[in-house]
Amino acid sequence: MDELEPLRGMRDYVGEEANRLVWLQDTFRKVVRRAGFQEIITPLVENFELFAKKGGEELRKTMYTFMDKGGREVALRPEITPSAVRVYINKMLPLPKPVKIFYIGPVYRYDEPQLGRYREFRQGGVEVFGASGLLADIEPMILLQEFFDEIGIGDKVSFKLGNVGILREIMERAGMPDDVQERCLHLIDKELIDDAIKVLGSFVNQDILESVKELLISEEDNVKEVLNRRELEYVHPHIQYLEELGNNLKELGLRINLKAGFVRGLAYYTGPIFEAVAEGVKVSIAGGGRYDKLVELYGGPRTPAVGFAVGLERVLLATKEQYHDNEDRSVLILLDRSKEVVNYGLKVAGKLRRAGKHVGVNLRDESLPKLLSHYGELGYKYGLIVGKKEMEYSAITVRNLKDRTQKVVQLAEIEQILDNSI
Repeated sequence: MDELEPLRGMRDYVGEEANRLVWLQDTFRKVVRRAGFQEIITPLVENFELFAKKGGEELRKTMYTFMDKGGREVALRPEITPSAVRVYINKMLPLPKPVKIFYIGPVYRYDEPQLGRYREFRQGGVEVFGASGLLADIEPMILLQEFFDEIGIGDKVSFKLGNVGILREIMERAGMPDDVQERCLHLIDKELIDDAIKVLGSFVNQDILESVKELLISEEDNVKEVLNRRELEYVHPHIQYLEELGNNLKELGLRINLKAGFVRGLAYYTGPIFEAVAEGVKVSIAGGGRYDKLVELYGGPRTPAVGFAVGLERVLLATKEQYHDNEDRSVLILLDRSKEVVNYGLKVAGKLRRAGKHVGVNLRDESLPKLLSHYGELGYKYGLIVGKKEMEYSAITVRNLKDRTQKVVQLAEIEQILDNSI
């Protein structure tokens, strides 16, 4: 029945796949917390204008928007950066700068579904408000690399690095209005280079137009040749900063590919931008950059800012071999369902859980040999067997379901036994 299936572009996660997704979220949270970032949690539903302010009406085509019962146009968030900016302005302006925050949560985009591109997906991200300069631009990318290292794919990830400030400087000097700039950058991001050149051609001369066209299609080895042309001297500071940033990141061990004409889809970037790509995954798995005007656009003070978001479902595609369930799970098997034995067994299970052990309770009504075989096949390491005899001696029978050895253990020793092979 269709009504029992998830909506198109959305998925259910069960078993190991669900465990892997939670593992990625937990690992991301651990990595960014130890770097001094503070977590924020924001609503799934926001005022549509929060996103339209910079994305314009074009954004509506890729968003879930609707009128709520109060007659307000609202949207399921397509990203979390605007929400983070709102939180910063409302609650964090008085804090000492820079302010470093992170978030993890689902976002929604009405794109055509395909592998690695869903209508509901999860992002982990960081934002740094109130810091500019080389160190501020380096830290988010280093933090992202640390996350990839932590989950075991660091050597499979490379970064495409650009600086949208180059193209913005050209368009600003040409007198191009903001909305036309955004349309031109959107076309470049979609690799509609000829269409973008037509838009730009109404504002710049032929020499600049040809140089920009070469810039957009050039690779690292001939970027300097294009930019050293006299008509583009004024963008040299932007390309020099890009090269300095790239060289620093390379020295720190990141795999960097410079591309000066690189553009990302989000309209608010003002400076260095980047995307992370993993071997074997056809879509980027993370991206970010500098956006120094967004806080001001939302009514806050002029604030330099930089950040990134990583798509956790996309990272799943790159981590199929890295995740291993290393939890030593146990199952409590009650040989007697009398009140005394049940209460004793549950107290044992509670004691172990409070000590951090993973203990389930058997609810199946089968013989002990069948139960031991069943839980062994499910990957449980121990069977904790309790009957009247164990209760009488304040003990528990511990069965190793992998090597099929067992011993009777005093309750006071049970934690130590589960930490070691019997």
